Amino acid sequence: MEVTVGVVGLYVLNAVLAETSRDFMAATVVGPLNVGFALALFLLAATVGATQWHGRRETRR
Repeated sequence: MEVTVGVVGLYVLNAVLAETSRDFMAATVVGPLNVGFALALFLLAATVGATQWHGRRETRR
């Protein structure tokens, strides 16, 4: 349950920042990578990680 809450919280944070703080999300991190795209990639990795964790946990049961 904690992992799901964390991933959903990260999604909500990403959505709120995208709507309210456009200048921050457009700030360049490295080369063409901006903060918004970096957060989206992190969200994708967190979602994949949570899915794999859940799959392994349920396989053990």
